[in-house]
Amino acid sequence: YRTILCFLVFQTFIDQHILAKDKLKLEFRAELVNQGFTSKLLNLLALNRKGSFMGADEGRAKAEGLAQAVSWEQPESVSSFIQAVDSALHEDQREPTPTPVQLCDQLVKGQTCEDAFNFLYGLEYIQPRYVLRWEGKDLGMLSPGERGTLLLVFYLLVDKSDLPLVIDQPEGNLDNHTVAKVLVDCIREARKRRQVFIVTHNPNLAVVCDADQVVHADMDKENGNTVAYTTGSLENPAISKYVTDVLEGTRWAFGVRGAKYEVGD
Repeated sequence: YRTILCFLVFQTFIDQHILAKDKLKLEFRAELVNQGFTSKLLNLLALNRKGSFMGADEGRAKAEGLAQAVSWEQPESVSSFIQAVDSALHEDQREPTPTPVQLCDQLVKGQTCEDAFNFLYGLEYIQPRYVLRWEGKDLGMLSPGERGTLLLVFYLLVDKSDLPLVIDQPEGNLDNHTVAKVLVDCIREARKRRQVFIVTHNPNLAVVCDADQVVHADMDKENGNTVAYTTGSLENPAISKYVTDVLEGTRWAFGVRGAKYEVGD
């Protein structure tokens, strides 16, 4: 039930948040998959006994071949699979003309025909798998930075708390394009209901997010590493200079980049 509830929470989140569904292109879906059928079946069988699954390698290949042909979300396909396995357990299908065999003669010591049937027809080897995709990529294919960003996106959009939130350099391991495309809008959404404090060296987060207040920290290494703080809005000339010097690499560097990109005007 917890798994189903988790699925519903994620699906509701994606359906209700335009940012998640349209701009971030998040997908969350459930599918049925085979989980351990081959190994569990072979653990029931003595693979040195005559039958379709005789031989360790041959038996594994036979079981995997039967399982690979199944569409686990289709009842008809699963039903055909069960019938095929049942037949393979009651026939030696290694030869062109199958010959009858007794299931009880193929089982390892301590296992019964009832155990084998409970396993086959109990369908416990069919399990749900929940797949979260970001722009078409499964969660397992995302980089550490992308995974961290995805977690932060969920936290920013889902958490209903109005307590202040402190985020330390969320741009870590991310390119500027991803920061501007993904994080900026999510932070803007979160700040509608709570204060958001961000420690950053990224101009997209400080400037494009339109920070209400910027805090510049300056360490004087020649004077005992004392730290001085200057605060103010982006409209403040002194703060604007700090932003361009620290985040943009000076106004001169910013201007050079603008000219190179042909967006200086």
